[in-house]
Amino acid sequence: MTQEPPPGPQSPQPGHGPAPQSPAQQPPAQHGLPPQHHGPPGQQPSNGMAVAALVLGILAIVFFFVFFPIGFVLGVLAIVFGLIGRSRAKRDPRLGRKGMALAGAILGAVAIVLVIIVGVIIGIVISEADDINSLDQQEIEQQLEEEFETP
Repeated sequence: MTQEPPPGPQSPQPGHGPAPQSPAQQPPAQHGLPPQHHGPPGQQPSNGMAVAALVLGILAIVFFFVFFPIGFVLGVLAIVFGLIGRSRAKRDPRLGRKGMALAGAILGAVAIVLVIIVGVIIGIVISEADDINSLDQQEIEQQLEEEFETP
């Protein structure tokens, strides 16, 4: 026959598992749902995509003036992050910052339009410069031929 321990609280014996915890020490039940917020208690979740869109939009405008191809890439990223941030804010109103996401997307679009305009202008200037150089070259060759013609 096996001997059963008497009912009631017992002190754990070494090697027989963890000590029982009081209800205040036990972790809260998870109920199979992932936690919605990892920040400190009382802090609202934030929309990181909206913040990223605004930062990238501002950087796209700045880099448009410094080195415009980088402005184009940052503008595209600002639009993508802005649209994602806006859709997240619509899905979960607690996130907020819908306007910030929209502002980032608009700044990204402005940067892209500016980059395209400047790119077209640079292309036209380079094309015209090549035409001018080729005309000058032809003119010079014609004058040289006329001077050194043998009668």
